[in-house]
Amino acid sequence: AFVNAASEVLGIGSEQCGDLMEEMAKETDNMRALLELPRGEIRSPADIEVEVRERVAELTLAISLENQRMAEQQEDLMQRAITDALTGVGNRAAFDARMSLELQRLVRSGAPLALLMMDVDEFKAFNDTYGHQAGDRVLQTIAHVLDANIRAVDYLARYGGEEFALVAPDTSADGVF
Repeated sequence: AFVNAASEVLGIGSEQCGDLMEEMAKETDNMRALLELPRGEIRSPADIEVEVRERVAELTLAISLENQRMAEQQEDLMQRAITDALTGVGNRAAFDARMSLELQRLVRSGAPLALLMMDVDEFKAFNDTYGHQAGDRVLQTIAHVLDANIRAVDYLARYGGEEFALVAPDTSADGVF
């Protein structure tokens, strides 16, 4: 009887009306599941709206927190990609990128640029005598001392093995030492 009355009001056939009602019931169940609303309760539209707004706020907060976590993770990964894991200073790839930028700046502006390449003498012999862990501590200490004694505009990187590179913009050869 309801389907017949609804089909008359809507101006469609009763079979079409039944199909429409089935589709509406499915969509209602989908929305109820999505919003985690209990089944079978009859509530006012205002109550449902309040509950929907609360759930949307919860989901928005969860998405915001997840976005923040992912941004922090991305920042961490980007930092790891340019940092030497042992010494904490720039790595070779980061040095190459920085040096390229500084050379472009040098060509453009003509400002002086100093590059210091440093190698730890007798490092292999030290490693062979005292072990790689001791050698690692030496490299970490050297990197820390160098990094603590350069300007903010300078760039220190582990070039490879026991080699370090220091890029010092706006510095002439006389100003390095």
